[in-house]
Amino acid sequence: MRKAILSLSVGLLLLSSCSKEKDLYQQPQNQEENTADQIQQNVLNRFGVNFPSDQDWSTTVKSSITVTANANLNDIVKVQILTQSPYGNTDAKVLNEVEATNGQTVEIFFDAPSTLTRLYAACVSKTNQYYIKGFKVGTKSLSFTSSASARRKTVAQSIINQISALPEPVIDSIETSYAKERGYEGFDNCLLYLMGNRETYQNQIITMADYDEDVKEDMKDIILTYFPNKVSNIEKIRGSAYYNESSYPITTGGEDPIVLSPIYKDDGGYHEVENCDLYYYYFKDEEIAIMSEEERVQFFKNLPKYKAIDLMNSVATGGKSTGMKDKELKKHTAYTLIFWGEENDPEVGTKGSFIFPEGYRIGFMLRNNGPKFEGGKYVHRGELYCDGRLNKEVNKWGHLASAKLGDTDARLAWLSVNNKMFLCCESGTDRDFNDVVFEIEGGIDPFTPMPIDVEANSYAYCFEDTQLGDYDLNDIVIKAKRINSTTVEYAIVACGAYDEIYVRNINQGAITDGAEVHALFNVGQQTFINTQHGQTNTPITVRKTVAKTFSFTDPVTQPYIYNKSKDLEVKIAKAGEDPHGIMIPNDFRYPLERVCIKDAYSNFNNWGQNPINSTDWYNTPTEGNVY
Repeated sequence: MRKAILSLSVGLLLLSSCSKEKDLYQQPQNQEENTADQIQQNVLNRFGVNFPSDQDWSTTVKSSITVTANANLNDIVKVQILTQSPYGNTDAKVLNEVEATNGQTVEIFFDAPSTLTRLYAACVSKTNQYYIKGFKVGTKSLSFTSSASARRKTVAQSIINQISALPEPVIDSIETSYAKERGYEGFDNCLLYLMGNRETYQNQIITMADYDEDVKEDMKDIILTYFPNKVSNIEKIRGSAYYNESSYPITTGGEDPIVLSPIYKDDGGYHEVENCDLYYYYFKDEEIAIMSEEERVQFFKNLPKYKAIDLMNSVATGGKSTGMKDKELKKHTAYTLIFWGEENDPEVGTKGSFIFPEGYRIGFMLRNNGPKFEGGKYVHRGELYCDGRLNKEVNKWGHLASAKLGDTDARLAWLSVNNKMFLCCESGTDRDFNDVVFEIEGGIDPFTPMPIDVEANSYAYCFEDTQLGDYDLNDIVIKAKRINSTTVEYAIVACGAYDEIYVRNINQGAITDGAEVHALFNVGQQTFINTQHGQTNTPITVRKTVAKTFSFTDPVTQPYIYNKSKDLEVKIAKAGEDPHGIMIPNDFRYPLERVCIKDAYSNFNNWGQNPINSTDWYNTPTEGNVY
């Protein structure tokens, strides 16, 4: 057997709960070996169920992948393997990282939660800019460039060719804004400019090649991880680098037109998005250079607003549709932004250009033409700005007020990732900012993505220190991290045992095979460490050099415990054994003293009885029962 066994020659005290004071299920020293039947009966008493022989208690998969660091990113210094998209996502963790420079190919070994079927590779610059690409678990090699890059270059020329064949754009009509009609403060001269009727306007649409399937999956993951559905994401926007005054990208000039592609919408049954138009306005920095903030806001309110995109999906009004379907991410059409000259009061008949000169700032406004009519007004209707300082009144208007946004909160927000810029809009009230999403590209300078700092993934080794345990699995808790390809970190974080206990197979720094755990914490042997509420003993932490092929799942290198009081070694459980030692691939909240793991994690037994059920059981603790 993988552990020496001492047992009991006298009757066993078998209780149906997991309570203990001095670890009630520790057998006296120098007793006979416990039989398999006694262990099985104890498991049944503790858990109320028996576990099948095919349960190997495995939660983690060892893997490797070869990555070429050829992402479109300057000054690459390393490649990482991540559990999730890292953009605005604290749940994303680094499984391993390897130093690399632009174009270099490296092999990365890592341990991943077995619940995950898709991971991310990331090229990371010296300023912590990320470029990510998803891959299926089991993929053996990955490159950040592909034939899609060549196609995108062809598409860019295709856009120019299509635009050159379009009729010259002309302002056909002028409308009054909702803000002006309602008498919102400062919008006295706010007018909207259109190129013509819907049939004429549709002629300004150009055809775009859709994303490759792998890119599409990446983009959907990124966007909906950053702005998850039905979650208030306003704090992310308030804390971003693209808020209010800083929400205006700048044009680059040259031969590239600026095009907007609506790529995603989610009406949620409220018909908000399908009745929205997108408008834009523009200015130069020198026009506002000597203005106060109040004067700038006043200036922005009354700049001409030009229609960029007609109704997102005009089914409700009988017009033509953009072809967008709910919750489908797809690039199929794009709309050109037209430069109408430098004047701030253009007239009907003004002709425009498909190319913007260099140095103009562009702002965006989503016009919600919502159909719901209550109390003598259309309660969904309003003009919603990326610059939140223009939203003071509309954030309090009709049904839109139930979003409870502040006076200067944005309604449109930028997400800059993988050299792409996405405009993400909140047209309604749930503040998730993914009601409709546009990609903007061409003659515009992308915002520099915000730096990202992703933590290393944590793994937990949790042990019982006796054969007839109480299964709170906190007699010894070790947490481990892979810092880089050749460095790992171990920390003894808890000890719920009264016996003389040693952690073996780390043998680094203070944690040697001969170092008793209680002594490491400078406490007496009859002392629990970080297994009860209110205890905050500092973990004993060391770092160790390992091989590049190292795995936390390898039995040869895994830490285990030695109970000297019982002359008993306890290692990670194998198939057919009781769960006396398990490894968990996250920053595990282990059970408190006197709490069985089945009571700390309600799905533990489901997983224990069938290894394909509730495989993410460790993500749903019962509050009050875990440390």
